[in-house]
Amino acid sequence: MVKLTLIASAFLGFFAASAFAAPSVPHAIGTKKITPVYKPNIHAGPIAGNIKYGGGPLMIGAVNIYYIYYGQWTKASDRQILENLSAHIGETSYFNIEKTYYQQLSGKGKEYVTGPVKYIKSIDDAQYSKGKSLSDQDVIDIVSTHLSSGDLVTDENGIYFLLTSPDVAVTSGLCSQYCGYHNNFKLGSKDIKFALVGDLSNCLSGCAPDNINSSPNNSPGVDGMGSVIAHEMMEAISDPDPSSGWTDASGNENADKCAYVYGTESTLSNGAKYNIDINGVKYLIQQNWNAATQGCQLGTGSGVPPPIGSSSIVHLPPPSSSIIIPSPTKTSATSKPTKTPISCHTGDDQCLSSSGTAAGYRECRNGQWVTLSCGSQGYCYQDNAVDVYCA
Repeated sequence: MVKLTLIASAFLGFFAASAFAAPSVPHAIGTKKITPVYKPNIHAGPIAGNIKYGGGPLMIGAVNIYYIYYGQWTKASDRQILENLSAHIGETSYFNIEKTYYQQLSGKGKEYVTGPVKYIKSIDDAQYSKGKSLSDQDVIDIVSTHLSSGDLVTDENGIYFLLTSPDVAVTSGLCSQYCGYHNNFKLGSKDIKFALVGDLSNCLSGCAPDNINSSPNNSPGVDGMGSVIAHEMMEAISDPDPSSGWTDASGNENADKCAYVYGTESTLSNGAKYNIDINGVKYLIQQNWNAATQGCQLGTGSGVPPPIGSSSIVHLPPPSSSIIIPSPTKTSATSKPTKTPISCHTGDDQCLSSSGTAAGYRECRNGQWVTLSCGSQGYCYQDNAVDVYCA
């Protein structure tokens, strides 16, 4: 009886300890992918080399965006800049670049990114729940805590952005090594995609080099975050489990290949540069890599382009696109150094003759013009001397 009692007591003690054990702490699954700080010798132009699919899953359908404002975010206008971006970026031809990416999982055909991108909700962590000096694990802990507590829903179709105020440091290198990053972790059985982006007021030269002294919405640190948020969002969609989706031979994701490549910039009266207008708000956002044309662009047509080499590529300018193409009188050259001159800029396209003729068109690929036919569509049209489409 004594032995049985001891055994029973030991069993009950083990059961109780197991039942009330603290839940396991989530840890990153992949290796974080960063938006690097600006380096003139590296970011003078697009990073060469094709991007390829690695066989892993992408975020194919609706993508839901959640913000966690960490620290002091007292200006409503700063929040509006960032929330407007996520609420409406999916309506622009900038997001159409992301639609050139697909997954092809075992036994299935190609499934392309479709969107939409939806801004769902923001919450505040104004009390600095993990202090003002964060490790990468702290970043995961903050996100997972707000999910576990029900402050935010646990959404495998979501990307959770932890946005830190300028008095918060991230010890792995925010502002010194990178301007933001994305990664994923497991929360129970759920695969959680998240990103860290900090207010860039302390590192404008490294993270917003074209708008150091002024910015489109008179908030340089927050305006600079817009490009980093777009960078991490596009990468989290095309490579949500880092390095299993789309990367080049060196491990660069799509937005990495176009980091600090803005294309034509317009200048506002306060001296700030911008290249895109999203729902009435101006931003300076880096270009993104088009998987079909293998080059950087600020926007592309609404459909999924056929493979390179097709003679009937058609670009349809979407009515919802809000990209602003600046007039020649307002443009200004960037001061960043350039690489060896090329005959054209990847992603440019032109009708071969005047708009509305059957002469076909040409498209710039890897710095060289390629002549293409409109095929059965017949006539080439050029909208405002920018978007080319066949009809």
